[in-house]
Amino acid sequence: MTEVTVTPFEPVTITGGPDEDSNDTIVVLSDFIPTPGPQGEQGEQGIQGPEGPVGPVGPKGDVGASGTDPTKVLKTGDEMTGDLTISKANSLLILNKSASAQFTSIRGNLNGVRRWAMFLGGTAVESGGNTGSEFSINRYTDTGTALGAALTIDRATGDVTIPSALHVGPLIQRPAASATPANNGDVMFELTNNTQLKIKVKGSDGIVRSATLTLA
Repeated sequence: MTEVTVTPFEPVTITGGPDEDSNDTIVVLSDFIPTPGPQGEQGEQGIQGPEGPVGPVGPKGDVGASGTDPTKVLKTGDEMTGDLTISKANSLLILNKSASAQFTSIRGNLNGVRRWAMFLGGTAVESGGNTGSEFSINRYTDTGTALGAALTIDRATGDVTIPSALHVGPLIQRPAASATPANNGDVMFELTNNTQLKIKVKGSDGIVRSATLTLA
């Protein structure tokens, strides 16, 4: 009989024929290695290590082109080459002056030279009682010099002043039953009753004179 020593985890192979003086059977042991068990659970993460050193400074970038984005309008002042449209409910264009005796204006130019200006609040001082900041439409010479207001509306009274000739078509008036001219040179019509129309004029001397027309 042959004695064989088997060491665990070591592959062993027994080879050879039967012993002439024995009836023992030859046994072959192959891959005598136990099957591995299942993998265990992962352990907890260790503490974070110290921060590494700062890397080297990268190369300097290219200098950008000077100027501004041509597709955007500057907030502090710019020039547009296209139309401006405000599309929303209750659209507003607000011109806000910061103090009395200043003006807000929309201007029409020819090649950069003033022709007309609409003042939505002129330079007349606001001293109370709704005075000042009158509305006016002003005109200018070929060189942009002011020619004066073609139309002015007083903010407190609503009186409209047109210093030059006024050309109109059919003119409809509704004279009051009693009216008195306030300023020298003023002319007013007074419809006293259904058969009388009175014309009142305040002369340069401050005296109001009148004439009455009898209506048939």
